[in-house]
Amino acid sequence: RLYLPNATTLKGKMLGIVGHNERRLFRPEAEQGDDILLTEGELDCILAVQSGFNADTVTSGAGNWHPTFSARFKSKRVVIAYDNDDTGRRGTQIVGRELLGVAASVRVLVWPPGFKAKGDITDYLVELSNTPEDFARLIEAAIPFILIKDEKDWGYKFPLTDLGNAERFVARFG
Repeated sequence: RLYLPNATTLKGKMLGIVGHNERRLFRPEAEQGDDILLTEGELDCILAVQSGFNADTVTSGAGNWHPTFSARFKSKRVVIAYDNDDTGRRGTQIVGRELLGVAASVRVLVWPPGFKAKGDITDYLVELSNTPEDFARLIEAAIPFILIKDEKDWGYKFPLTDLGNAERFVARFG
């Protein structure tokens, strides 16, 4: 895939090569560890690994979890560290739902108060010059994942589109 940093829409941010865009886990070797940090994108995953964390991500973005991935997290301790935006929160709900009852524990990283909207691991470590030790403290303070079934409790509204309706249906009924 090709990253287009100046793209004006999320859809146009990544350009894929036909036949090479299937969902997969970016770093399957992360499964060898008992503690796994799930990031929202490949760049955040790479930075997390360079900073000393055992991290992985799905190559097709937040919420694009394939149910076959879940068994690979059996008995693992997982922390979901998705971006500080609606897409990240939706993705956290989708992935958390899939890992409940499979992983030994599923926790969610809580970004610090005042952390920028749409902020991510790269922003936290690079832009704000926090250390890996600072990030490790955020991971330690991660809260248990709570499945939220009612849209009004998610903190955002699903888009009024076919995709939004599908997400609404999954949120309510699994």
